Amino acid sequence: MKSALELHNIVFHGILLDAGQWRKVSVRISGSRHSPPGVEKLLFLLQKWEQKYAENELSRDDVFHQAAEMHFDFESLHPFLDGNGRVGRLLLNIHFLNHNWPLVNMVPHDRAAYLDALEIAYSKGVNQLKSFLEINMSRSLIFFLDKAGSKADQLMTLQRVKEAAGIDYSVKYMALRINQGELPGFRWNNIWHTSPAAIEIYKEIKGR
Repeated sequence: MKSALELHNIVFHGILLDAGQWRKVSVRISGSRHSPPGVEKLLFLLQKWEQKYAENELSRDDVFHQAAEMHFDFESLHPFLDGNGRVGRLLLNIHFLNHNWPLVNMVPHDRAAYLDALEIAYSKGVNQLKSFLEINMSRSLIFFLDKAGSKADQLMTLQRVKEAAGIDYSVKYMALRINQGELPGFRWNNIWHTSPAAIEIYKEIKGR
């Protein structure tokens, strides 16, 4: 809990009057059918959230499942008046760094899928949120490799990567597989991009 408060204070100091403070009133989440718990229950539920995370750490739960549960539970508590999403996503990346995984970087294109996954978690559990995080991390990783990797890691439009890698996949097929989360890639200026290295890995996994 202390880490969440410290992060909120660091991010919003000088921006929000209540930076580094839990909310003191009951609130609603815009666009959600579910209401966060009343303020009178908030501190108790935050303690339970922290305890659950610590127990999952000891049990060595699956890193992505644990991340999805921790993030959903935090966002459903909505402990701040403002800035819950930003702090929650920072906590996600701290979790991944502690487990030697890359960071996740959610871009505007991912917003609808992210909010849908959170909403679905209320009734069906966090599996869709877990899948979203896995896909998002793969996209974040190829973006990083574009800057720091080899020539094969450089991001290209699907037409360019098709020509560079000499593959038989159509641009339409690759765009579909990226959109389905099967092939690492992302949309930039409304154009899908991936890398030759990502295509090679995809071919190895699919066996063709």
